[in-house]
Amino acid sequence: MTRRTRLSALLVAIASVVLLPGPDIANAAIQSNSVSAEVRERIETDGKARVIVKLRQARQQAISKDSRLAAAPAERVARMRANASRVREQLRGTGYRVRREFASVPYMAIEVDAAGLARLEAMGAEVEGVYPDVLMKPQLGSSVVQIDGDIAQAAGFDGTGSVVVVVDTGVESQHPFLSGKVVAEACFAANETGIGGACPNGQATQLTAGAGEPCPFAALACRHGTHVAGIAAGSGPDFTGVAPGADIISIQVFHTSGICEGSPYCALAYTSDITAALEHVYTIRDQYPIASVNLSLGAGSYTEACDDTFPSMRDAIDNLKAAGIATVAASGNAGTANAIISPACISSAISVAAVDDDDRVASFSAVSTDLDLFAPGVGIESSIPGAAYALFSGTSMATPHVAGAIAAMQQHNPTATVDERLATLESSGKPILDVRNDITRPRIRVAGAVGIESPLPIATSVVPSVLTAWGPTTAITVHGADFTRASSVLINGANIASTFVDDTMMSADLPLEMLQTTAAALDVQVSSPAPGGGVSAVVPLSLVQPSLAASVTSAFPGDTIDVTLTNAPGREFDWLVLASTSAAPETYVDWTYIPAGVSSFDWSVTAPAVLDTYEVRLFSNGSYSVITTTESISVESPAPELHALSETRVAANSGNLTMTLSGANFIPESRALVDGVARPTTYVSDTRLIVDIPASDIATTASALAISVYSPPPGGGTSAALTLAIAHPTLTVSSTAVAAGDAVTVNLNDGLGGSADWLVLARVGDSDGTYLQWTYVGAGSFSTTWTVTMPSAPGDYEFRLFAGSGERLATSPAVTVGSEP
Repeated sequence: MTRRTRLSALLVAIASVVLLPGPDIANAAIQSNSVSAEVRERIETDGKARVIVKLRQARQQAISKDSRLAAAPAERVARMRANASRVREQLRGTGYRVRREFASVPYMAIEVDAAGLARLEAMGAEVEGVYPDVLMKPQLGSSVVQIDGDIAQAAGFDGTGSVVVVVDTGVESQHPFLSGKVVAEACFAANETGIGGACPNGQATQLTAGAGEPCPFAALACRHGTHVAGIAAGSGPDFTGVAPGADIISIQVFHTSGICEGSPYCALAYTSDITAALEHVYTIRDQYPIASVNLSLGAGSYTEACDDTFPSMRDAIDNLKAAGIATVAASGNAGTANAIISPACISSAISVAAVDDDDRVASFSAVSTDLDLFAPGVGIESSIPGAAYALFSGTSMATPHVAGAIAAMQQHNPTATVDERLATLESSGKPILDVRNDITRPRIRVAGAVGIESPLPIATSVVPSVLTAWGPTTAITVHGADFTRASSVLINGANIASTFVDDTMMSADLPLEMLQTTAAALDVQVSSPAPGGGVSAVVPLSLVQPSLAASVTSAFPGDTIDVTLTNAPGREFDWLVLASTSAAPETYVDWTYIPAGVSSFDWSVTAPAVLDTYEVRLFSNGSYSVITTTESISVESPAPELHALSETRVAANSGNLTMTLSGANFIPESRALVDGVARPTTYVSDTRLIVDIPASDIATTASALAISVYSPPPGGGTSAALTLAIAHPTLTVSSTAVAAGDAVTVNLNDGLGGSADWLVLARVGDSDGTYLQWTYVGAGSFSTTWTVTMPSAPGDYEFRLFAGSGERLATSPAVTVGSEP
């Protein structure tokens, strides 16, 4: 199919359609002999409801994707019909109307009121469950070449001898693109109210010629079926559908609705009408070589298989599968990354999501783990009523690519089962990664599905050949030979999103997570799926790792550390931090951003005051993911220096002493040592400490104390000691008994030498503040003599030595003054 670039605003609107307002059926699972909450709510709101009644019957064998179900035994059919008759009989007298009855699946579609619902609920012997009759809508999106359909057609596999059933809004059988292809028609389209339906005959069912023509009531939506049919099997002079040799059966199932009446998109289909269409296909299975049924319609959103929510459609699809007919359903256009719509969520259906021309998952495409396949669904040109053509986008457009491919596969191998055909589509397709959810599913490749082998790809080089690790997502190009449209690029053996350029070139976006590695290189290969194909030899893509270097491996608090980053990743929010080597990633001392796009970066950071082992870390794009670090940097205390003591000489009996130490390289952890023993120390600054020396240290017989400063490791150490002299001052007198007026000499030995030290003569017993005579000792004088004339008053006297602070340092023996002779 050729690729067109024009897309009108009207078609853009079509592509954006998701789901019309309707019932929320996501939680409408029915228990045996029970009624769904949604049915009850609809009865309460509207007074009536369209329901699908499951008739109780002999239990069927379980159906799975790899099993086949034989036609229903006659006795089971007979019991089903008998139960249906009893249901009608029991509902007599209520406001009920039977909308649909089925021949191959045990269900009835009925409109009931509250009284009728109550009777259904009471019919445990005949009724197994009551489900809402859900409204569904068309799911509106190059493409044959993209899936190698042209190669399959050139080899003769164009679907000749196969039939694709399009259950949709009807097909314009006289369209030039579909001329002569519509071999049968039907319509199952009941009105929502009253009797009759939207079929051309005005009824809810029509099986005659013209029944499958496009619905007339929604100008835009009713083009849908003709477009879908053209994708599957259209044939024209300029381009074709996937299986241009196949025929079409058109079944129209849509009606207009009071929900949206008057809108050009107002076309809805009941679950019961879709089930009737599927049953009709089963009924005519022996009359036509039907390969597939296309359901480009749906509703709801389901994160897991919805078999129990839509049992009537499930059973009808199971019957078709058992007859070798594949039911292919659109995944939906809501853009959900973990849920698909019904009926695609039915496990026996083949669910299909959409990719664009470059094999990237379409943003509107619903995907979940239940998805089976991808196919093109963006900007697809095909037929629309009025002998015209248009570009549509949607999973509706992806689905008929698969339905048409299965028609070509039936031509290639008529006896294959549905499961075998699905397995072949999966194994021969190109793996597509949905980056929203890391789900990988194959994009179909018709040529491979019909056994046309691919050559073994040859990869010779990758451009660029060297990248910076941890960098942003980067485009790469792989060069070589024998690449195909189904080839994909592998990195370290994992498939990544890639685009076929030609048979010598593949392009791909290298995912960021693959660059987030410490490896020296990535292994690049090209893979082509079976049949044939294989994986090329490895071409290495070298990775240059970011590197951090610090100017020092040790530093003192406050020092500058210069850091150099080379081969920077260049992402917008990469950043550097300075942190303790033992700290968690979220804990750091300092940080800075690295400008986006730079390859080299310099940072100067100040060494912390806290002594520890640090490193500079490179973090990735605003996260706490460590890319690389510098070597460890030990922040150490420098060796302390002691320059001066505020006191150089103290008296041994002077009591507690608070002294200031002056020096350099002091840190808060520094401690003053007295004769090697730490004493209480207060950090004032890096040049000043205050130490409290207890009286017990001063009251020593030694002549001096050694004062030093210690700083702990790392670094640190003990400074050189300074001497604090310990004076032991004594006072002696020339006589201890004299007459009044005699002279007495006092001798001071080992004094302090302070400039304010002084001697006094006082009466024994008087306070220190009371004295008779005094004199300064003299600065720097450690010994001196002082002669005084003793008082005339008889009594006992003594000499006292005081420090400048007023503290008494020494006392002489008492001198007794007698009376005059």
